[in-house]
Amino acid sequence: MNNLENKKILLDISYIFFCLIPVGLVTGPFLPDLFLSLISLIYILFFYKIDKINKYIKIFIYFSLSFYFIIVLSSLFSETILISLKSSIFYFRFIFFIPAILFIYKSKTNLINHFFYITILTCLIIIFDSYLQYLYGKNILGFSPIKISDYDLRITGMFGKDEVLGSFLSKVLPIIISLIFLKNSKNKDILSIIFLIIFGIAIFLSSERASFIHFLMFSILFFFLAELSFKIKLSFFLLIPILLLIIANDSGKKHRMVDNTINSIKNLQFSTYHTDHYKTALNMYNDKKIIGHGPKSFRFKCSDPKYKVSKNSCSTHPHNTYLQLLSETGILGFLIIFISFSCLAYLILKIFIYKYFTKKTLFHNSQLSIIIGLFVFLWPISPNGNFFNNWLSIILFLQITVLFFTFFYSSDSKIKTNIKKYIS
Repeated sequence: MNNLENKKILLDISYIFFCLIPVGLVTGPFLPDLFLSLISLIYILFFYKIDKINKYIKIFIYFSLSFYFIIVLSSLFSETILISLKSSIFYFRFIFFIPAILFIYKSKTNLINHFFYITILTCLIIIFDSYLQYLYGKNILGFSPIKISDYDLRITGMFGKDEVLGSFLSKVLPIIISLIFLKNSKNKDILSIIFLIIFGIAIFLSSERASFIHFLMFSILFFFLAELSFKIKLSFFLLIPILLLIIANDSGKKHRMVDNTINSIKNLQFSTYHTDHYKTALNMYNDKKIIGHGPKSFRFKCSDPKYKVSKNSCSTHPHNTYLQLLSETGILGFLIIFISFSCLAYLILKIFIYKYFTKKTLFHNSQLSIIIGLFVFLWPISPNGNFFNNWLSIILFLQITVLFFTFFYSSDSKIKTNIKKYIS
């Protein structure tokens, strides 16, 4: 077997691993991280050539590497150096995942189709399963909802004891919507609204308030900025009577999703639990402002009397991306992600101005979906998961990967930037 045949086999393996990532995400962080890591490793060892990478991917790599060096540097000065280094030193696998997938796409043009269908099928099974769990008290695998209190039952579906159903669906939704428009199918407008509705119901049933808020943010922004007919947009409001019906017949969901949310808005905080975590994170930041205490150090340092503000202010992370970055990577790590978010915010503002004041469309709907999705993903003032969690990082980089795909597949003649011509 010659070298060319070996490389073809490696490409096939990477192809399969990429398509299986959506399925792997249901099982937890191990399998999808294994798939992603092997894809990146194969690419670095056998295919990586910096001179063959287009300029946009190079910019992304260099920008991401700057963040990588910051978190490694922060780890070296951490009191929990081994824990921090374990989290940071292998972070490069996410950076090279994107150019790896784009490289595979050059020789495997069906990649996006297979990934699309597997992702769609996986999500539909998850959503159907969550509906079953809500209606009958058990899902296909025999899992019951998690009982937090007498009024608070968390629908988890196939995720079992992990309360991540809403988080998964809200973060994968932009990918689904993007791929629907990317394929330029005949009924793409109708399909996008149908998926918005069925995803919205499942996210609401999960009782994950932050995830539902993220869903609403994404839907509203997409509603106003996307190129959709008025009739299609109007059909989205079918979601409202469905949710009202659930609220009317489920006092627990009403208490959790409506009453508690209204109280949070009135008090300008999700809960004292979150507020105490935020204060603890700020105390940690004030102690080491430049490079922080190291990735994943919050769980160890939050119990320190000089940082904690109450007995409820300590857990694995502070439940806010930017406060986690401030406390664990200092102002240097924080600025990298904050700049990324600021660029997205500027882009969305520009899209809005162009659409409603100049009547011009800057981006194809497939691109717009991911831009909004990333903006919501990095939204700074809502509770969210551990930034250095493998599972969340995989979804984040999947979104970025699909964003690059949209430039390959976009059929919108108004889009000036076509990455494909640079990578050919």
